[in-house]
Amino acid sequence: MRVEEIRSNCSVAVVVIEVVVVVVSEKAVELVVCSSSSSSSSSTSAQFTAFGGTDVDMGWLTDMDDETCNSGTHDDPAVFLKPEVPLTWIRLVVDSADRLKEIRISYQFDLSGDITPCPSNKSKVDSTTLDIVCNTQQVVKKLYLQGSGVAGLCSVYISKGRNVALKQQATQSSKYSQKGWQAENAVDGKLDVPDDVPSQAATCTQTEDHERGWWTLIFTKPVNLYEFHIYNRRNPYTKRDCCEKRLMNFELEVWSNESAKSLFKHIDENTSVEDIYTVIPRTLIWNAKNVTIYAGQGKKILTLCEVEIYGARKCSDGWFGTSCQYQCHCAGSVECDEVDGSCSSGCHSEWFGPACQYKMVPLEDKDSFTDNKDETCAAVGDETVYIWLKTPTPLNWIRLVGNDAEDLSQVQIWNYISGIPEKCSNPRIAKVSHQTIDIECYTQRSVGTIGFGFKRTTRLCSVYVSEDRMGFSAGELEWLTDSNDESCNEGISKTVTVTLDTAIPLTWVRVVVKDGVSLRKIQLRYQLKNSSGEQKCQNQLESEVDKRTRDISCSEVGVVSRVTLSGPGVGDLCTLYISGGRNVALKQSAKQSSKYFPPDVLNAFHAENAVDGRFYTPDTLKFTCTHTVPNPGDNWWTLTFSQPMNVTRFIINNRWGKEKKTSIRR
Repeated sequence: MRVEEIRSNCSVAVVVIEVVVVVVSEKAVELVVCSSSSSSSSSTSAQFTAFGGTDVDMGWLTDMDDETCNSGTHDDPAVFLKPEVPLTWIRLVVDSADRLKEIRISYQFDLSGDITPCPSNKSKVDSTTLDIVCNTQQVVKKLYLQGSGVAGLCSVYISKGRNVALKQQATQSSKYSQKGWQAENAVDGKLDVPDDVPSQAATCTQTEDHERGWWTLIFTKPVNLYEFHIYNRRNPYTKRDCCEKRLMNFELEVWSNESAKSLFKHIDENTSVEDIYTVIPRTLIWNAKNVTIYAGQGKKILTLCEVEIYGARKCSDGWFGTSCQYQCHCAGSVECDEVDGSCSSGCHSEWFGPACQYKMVPLEDKDSFTDNKDETCAAVGDETVYIWLKTPTPLNWIRLVGNDAEDLSQVQIWNYISGIPEKCSNPRIAKVSHQTIDIECYTQRSVGTIGFGFKRTTRLCSVYVSEDRMGFSAGELEWLTDSNDESCNEGISKTVTVTLDTAIPLTWVRVVVKDGVSLRKIQLRYQLKNSSGEQKCQNQLESEVDKRTRDISCSEVGVVSRVTLSGPGVGDLCTLYISGGRNVALKQSAKQSSKYFPPDVLNAFHAENAVDGRFYTPDTLKFTCTHTVPNPGDNWWTLTFSQPMNVTRFIINNRWGKEKKTSIRR
């Protein structure tokens, strides 16, 4: 967008920012920023010229540097999105914690339409970073940032989901006969398109030229889609102008999971070659199952170097989030919004907080505040009010219900840890209704008693306390268990619980995060098999693998069925690897009672085949399996370790038939 095209849309100053804002999902959005201030700034490298000859320095907003912030001269910046995109999440970074609750965001679909406020569904990532759920489903033209907190605003990040095409199943109409050019090359995550043919063959696709070429991506589960990026092949050095034009006038079509219904179709109308083709539907595409790209009409060869598709999984009933990692807890078994988790019916009686994700901790029922009845109240004033937790636990959220939310919001909170009071500093307070507030007061250590002090007399009806956000089974945490260190938590949860498919002895855990600073902010707990409670990691030892990766081990751990990670660092968590030890049988000395000699091969079925590290296939069974001679006596196989070993579990791989994976017997 040129300056002349948007001058009339800004009240005083227009600034064209020629930089890119990186989103949480690493998707880029260019911003054009308008400010209500016309103050001149000092000469800096981040200076931009606004119309009317006024220099306005707003590079601090889009320089991807959270240390450069508003100097207080820009009260109400407005942001034009370039290109226009649907919104899902917006991340704000400010210079001090007290700014976060004083910023409001609204948006416009078009400049002549209504200005709509984003809902107040927010998640605090750290003391100066806030994520705001703002799901528009349509492309947005302009954002408005308002409130006194804007004076300390440092950065704005806009997320449109993650690349849901990465490592998905892909097919194509044919494959060019030379080595390489497979369909899956277009979703291998390699974005640097090389210039030499051998390297292109290893990372790009290409069909034969005997029919109109096509390429299809098949999602494992239905997804909701926002945007497409198609990376073109470059002309190799050795043959100029051979390949780039092949992608011109391509067709893109999205299909549903039901009866292959067409959900969206796009035909490229560019008159010149593009390195990267971007397709943004005007509205979100729901429940997509397949995406097909066709060579343009009259063309046969289709070649692609990478296809990125941004969106979110279609969640099963009762789950929400971009990876469907969070469970709904709505009153009356009502389904929640699958993007932001909001409940039209309110929260279930045992849950509260943003998206109803905080479970209440049992309290000692000593007075009207802890009887779970909001209609029984008592006056509180100068004296401190105490509540006692039945079991000491780390805290996250506290809900207060009374007659006046404004009076309640003046509360001071002390957490008693081992009998010593600690004041809850810089609590984040969210007004739920005129009678109810939620207070974030995160503690890493267990709290047994909480004290509340009120600045003026008011009526308090109920106190609800949450230990932390509910954890989830490994099956719902796709970003955590996909072995892809680039797909990460989006800052919503401070706790993640993984239930193991098979209980194993815990030797060590490897965690990978987005930012190395978060590595020291993760605590490990585990639950032993056939046990009802979790235990802390005793004598926790940590080893740094690289800037983003750390190995954690605990002493004297038995067979574990569940692992929980908690703490502020979990908001940056990308991948969790759990080890049950190494294969100590590999290449050790082995013997068996006898050895079968097949008539066609003499050198087969040795005892050491069972520990050679090669896994059996029907075509290689004689050289990867053992086999004794049938006899009426005992048949046996024995492994002898070179030195004593502590053994935690055994896995015995059986032999199976060539047509079906069933055990067979010769």
